[in-house]
Amino acid sequence: MDNEEKKLAEQPPEQKYAAPEIDDDDDDAPTEWVPSRFEKRIHAIPDAKWDLYQILGGAAIGLFTVFALFLGGTGVSAPFLVAVVLALLLPNWLEDRGRRKLTKGRYAMIAVIAVGIVAVFLYTGFTQGWDIFRKTQS
Repeated sequence: MDNEEKKLAEQPPEQKYAAPEIDDDDDDAPTEWVPSRFEKRIHAIPDAKWDLYQILGGAAIGLFTVFALFLGGTGVSAPFLVAVVLALLLPNWLEDRGRRKLTKGRYAMIAVIAVGIVAVFLYTGFTQGWDIFRKTQS
């Protein structure tokens, strides 16, 4: 190996952190971005496990949302509203804090919620009759 190859071999691997933009106009702004412990932990997870964790987490949030919808009955209930807010805000918060994308988790959550809504629709139709879905004129 020559000197250039040795230098390249000794350099640390490229990090996957997405550094936030720093406003140069503000004198109080930090000049260097340092990842938090949470970010370091998130980025230490191998990609295969990260994909699995995303899918499991997305499916869990989707199941919680469908379960809250099912328990709520025919109207919009408080548990369902909490579940929807959780489904909307939690992935954004985790992406912001961990600086790692949750695309597969979002897709898993959407798929579980879609299947769950169809299941709730079919269950309600078979148990309470299909007339419940017809528009009644007063």
